[in-house]
Amino acid sequence: MKRLPTLKVFEYLTLGIGLGAAILLILAPFWAYAWYQQPFLGVFIEPNLVSSRIGEEDWPARKAGVEWPDRLVSVNGQPVANATELNGLLQQSGQDASGNYLPVALSYERREGEPYEVTVTPRHVELGELAAQFIAPYLVGVALLGTGFWVFRSSGDREPACAFLLFTAAASVTTGAYFDMNTTHHVLLVWALSLPIAAASLGYLSFVFPKPLPFVKSFPWARLLPWLIALPLIVWDIREIAAPSDPWAYIQAWISGYGLAAIAILFFLGMLVVRFRTSRSPVTRQQSRIIVFGAGLAFGPVLLFYLIPFFFGSVPAFQSAFYFPPMVVFLFAVAYAIVRYRMLDVDRFLSLATTYLLTSIAALVIFYALLAVFSLLLQ
Repeated sequence: MKRLPTLKVFEYLTLGIGLGAAILLILAPFWAYAWYQQPFLGVFIEPNLVSSRIGEEDWPARKAGVEWPDRLVSVNGQPVANATELNGLLQQSGQDASGNYLPVALSYERREGEPYEVTVTPRHVELGELAAQFIAPYLVGVALLGTGFWVFRSSGDREPACAFLLFTAAASVTTGAYFDMNTTHHVLLVWALSLPIAAASLGYLSFVFPKPLPFVKSFPWARLLPWLIALPLIVWDIREIAAPSDPWAYIQAWISGYGLAAIAILFFLGMLVVRFRTSRSPVTRQQSRIIVFGAGLAFGPVLLFYLIPFFFGSVPAFQSAFYFPPMVVFLFAVAYAIVRYRMLDVDRFLSLATTYLLTSIAALVIFYALLAVFSLLLQ
């Protein structure tokens, strides 16, 4: 059957989004390295220089009393408005004869409007901190996008392949630009939009992957429902990042985005359960079992311990080294279902590439598991 023109346009659009995500992943290490070279205040920053909850209690600014969501106003008496100005001022901070950074005076304001000042001595960023906050989520983003392109390249069923690439591209931005969102803010708006887009694309993926649901074939317009739900949130994010109504207004928009992501994950898992309980095809049922098992292991920790509590008002600290690496289990499940049940037409070269990819992912998972165990034992 000849492809519909709209599907062809969707293929090109999805491919363009995937290539855009790839460019971002290429640039991210350069941004991270430039930030790694400058003095570290001991606190990450979100939009409008609001302090992040992410970090350790022994970081300099955190020890001095800076908490989430306190907002930075000035450095050494010089007003700062964004991350670029802040990083520029920090690069100009002096050092003593031993190479240690000199103390800086920081002015903050709390959300209730109360101002206060602290004096913080910046320090160098430790390599282990960079590995936990940047390298781990970045490698997950690379694995996500790489698997998405592999499925897009190999699949004979174009709509599920496009849906999968769209989700992995959005999720790769969420993980790959996570460090930039907390430090340099080069693609802050892109990261903010990746949350509702990832949720909407996961909802869309629920309708068509691994095979389209019967009601989607009968009512093609149903594919638009996840996007119609996410559209108001996308507009809200754009407004609060580009022209904020209040320095802290983005927080509520992001909470709504986390809630939408939680709903999308639950819906995706639910649709897979429906498939393996109702599908007449034994292959589809088995594929769904494999993918729902992998998705449950991959998304379960971030869903149970972060997204749902955040949506209901509790604000836990986000541990990227704990929440992001399990997501590669989802890639394991999808790749295994593809190769084991020949959902895709995979030639010998692609089969070998898949083997190497899965082996690499397994090595990364084992590495970060051991790193987490040693960090826990050795403090």
